[in-house]
Parts: sequence; structure tokens; C-alpha cells
Amino acid sequence: NWVVSGGLNLNGAVQYVNGNVLVDGGISGNGALIATGSVEVRGGGALAGNNGTAILAGGGITLRGTAAQRSEFAGLLY
Repeated sequence: NWVVSGGLNLNGAVQYVNGNVLVDGGISGNGALIATGSVEVRGGGALAGNNGTAILAGGGITLRGTAAQRSEFAGLLY
């Protein structure tokens, strides 16, 4: 399992995780997050799918924003 605090900026990267992923603080940037388990993203984030953003998971995908920090996603969820 991989836990990220303070957010994750993909910045053109492809991140592969063999297990579950928890990102606290949102995801930004373009790229791909691939996990064999589930992916949960907490906090605000803006992922622009028109530049090649993707989240692929072997389990469930959960995006949780807050009233102060919306989560927006335009891209591939699989």
C-alpha cells in the first residue's frame, strides 16, 4: 500500500503501485496513476483529461472533495 500526504503532482509521470493507494491532499497535473488495488483521493484536485490523465485500479476508485476543496476530474477512470 502507498499513502501520500500533502497531495500528488503527476507532472507527466506514470506511477505504478502494486497494492492500494490513498492520496490525502488531492491529485494535480497530467499523467497516470495505476494501482492493482483500490485508489482513494481525498481533498481538492484538478485533473485535465484532455492532456492524458488517467487513474486505473484493480479495485474501486473514490474521489472525495470537500466544500472548500472540490475535486474535478476529466479523463479516464478504469
